[in-house]
Amino acid sequence: MLKELEFETTFASNGRTISGKHTFDMGMTTITGPNEAGKSLRLEMIRYALWGVKALRDSLAGYKKLMVKLTIVTGK
Repeated sequence: MLKELEFETTFASNGRTISGKHTFDMGMTTITGPNEAGKSLRLEMIRYALWGVKALRDSLAGYKKLMVKLTIVTGK
C-alpha cells in the first residue's frame, strides 16, 4: 500500500518549483483538487519513484531538480 509521497521538482523550461507531501489512507484513495493543483504531477512522481526516468513526461534534462520519496508499506 502506498503510504506517503514527498516530492520537489524544478522545471528547466520556466524555473517553476513545485513541492508537496501526500499521505494515503488505508483503502481507496483519490487525489482531487482544482486545476493546476499538482494532481498529475503527484501521479508522475509516484510513477517516477516506481519505474525511474522512463516514467517522466519529459526527458531528465527537462528538470533542474527532481527529488521524490515514496513510502510503501506491505502487510499490516
